[in-house]
Amino acid sequence: MNTKFKLWNIILRKEFFWWIIYNHTIKNYKQINKDAYLILRLLNKPLTINELINTLKLSDLDIEIQDLEKFFNDFSKDKTIIVDSDESDSEAMIFFDNIDYKDMKTDRLNAPTNMSIYITQRCPKACKHCVSRSAPNAPHDYELNKEQWFKVLKDIRNSWVTTIVISWGEPMIKENIFDIIEEADRLKLSLILLSDYDEMTENIANRIKNIKNLEDFQVSLDWATEKTHDWMRWEWSFEKSKKRMKLLANAWIKYTVSSVIHKNNLFELESMVKLVNELWATFHYISPLSPYGRWFFMNKYLLSDDELKILWQSYIKYVRDWLVRTRNSYWVNNVGKADDKDFHPFKKSLTLISNWFYNFSVKWQWDCYLDSKLWSSGTLKLWNVLENSILEIWNNPKLDKLRWTYWENKSIYINEENINNYI
Repeated sequence: MNTKFKLWNIILRKEFFWWIIYNHTIKNYKQINKDAYLILRLLNKPLTINELINTLKLSDLDIEIQDLEKFFNDFSKDKTIIVDSDESDSEAMIFFDNIDYKDMKTDRLNAPTNMSIYITQRCPKACKHCVSRSAPNAPHDYELNKEQWFKVLKDIRNSWVTTIVISWGEPMIKENIFDIIEEADRLKLSLILLSDYDEMTENIANRIKNIKNLEDFQVSLDWATEKTHDWMRWEWSFEKSKKRMKLLANAWIKYTVSSVIHKNNLFELESMVKLVNELWATFHYISPLSPYGRWFFMNKYLLSDDELKILWQSYIKYVRDWLVRTRNSYWVNNVGKADDKDFHPFKKSLTLISNWFYNFSVKWQWDCYLDSKLWSSGTLKLWNVLENSILEIWNNPKLDKLRWTYWENKSIYINEENINNYI
């Protein structure tokens, strides 16, 4: 009974709708109720079970010791709670604890949980379907430099964001990219890196492995053969992609393969799944070719609604049969619909955009957009990260009407053709 417990490496966030845990150790989110939040926030300091019970009584929360022991057992499984061995405070961060509920946002989270960092438009390749129109000669005037990104990252941390996605052209060719990544890591921002860097080496892979808060490293594979993959991506990219994946696997880096699906490769999906498993990828995501960026060169390859249905029905069967691993809870929770011939969750989904309920994006030239689709079409440009704080941008009045669509249709997405009705 004298054993002390404390929170481990987590983020606790109080919100109007629920309470959020982000676990840095296993890289996942969990929603909890008010009582669970009250218990966990007290464990920012090491406490015995009896000390915790007495403290909870002061907050009018009377809990039986056996119920609390079960609570501890449940939250110890993923190391949210650990036994205190050194009498030190926990490494947990607790956000919004002092905000009164009457002052909290009801049409959004109080801050984004995720942000995408479009760090450069330059890329050694010029893939036919690229949303960002990246290319070797892509313009890169006024790219934020290392010191400016340090300032933005500090503001992101102070704004209680948990995860940043670094992507766009080829992040690994950005000057001082590892300085920027390592600064984000030092600030305990969970990192998702999207890169198809063809010059990947063992040394680079080992440096990536040393990123403490790396949540995911994503690479691309769109075809199951060299001829078809290189037609989409670039000459020799198929073999370089496989080499890159082998380097990541050999360094014991958990990585995700992302595949863009269109009319020409839809029926290669099974072969792609097999190849991805042979290359020891941890997860495999798919997404349909989007009508943005260079899409006008690829318009005839966009999936029809019937083909989208085939895509998602195939994918959920792969998830059910353990041929594909995914971290997306939607697919895990819906595997029971794998044999449902009417299952078509993303009907008419190619033009959907986020209503900015939980995330947004920062372009390499400081301006902000809801997502890559709106950046690509130049729609709804927002404030400047060098002149406005993240939370100011997050609460931009331009977005108030748009966000209330969540209450109208209970969805975090809206059809792009209707966006002008809300801004």
